[in-house]
Amino acid sequence: GGSVLSMDWSPSGQYLLAGGAIGTNELVMYYWDGTTLTATNQTAFGKDVQSVRWNKAFSNYVAVGRTPSSGNEVKVYQFLPYNGT
Repeated sequence: GGSVLSMDWSPSGQYLLAGGAIGTNELVMYYWDGTTLTATNQTAFGKDVQSVRWNKAFSNYVAVGRTPSSGNEVKVYQFLPYNGT
């Protein structure tokens, strides 16, 4: 359980990134096959994710903003494509 605070589709439309207060994994990436969303990656931040955004020019990178703490509120992550299996 938990609350999703931000979502963004990848430029290809194959991935959905969700962030928020989602249990112990505050950032979850889903693969969309046209019918079903499948969770492919989950990351625990220790703080709630407030904002997520795909980089439209470099589609394997996402920016994540989290609840303010010790000056590392914004992070950039690289995700590898999921093969759907």
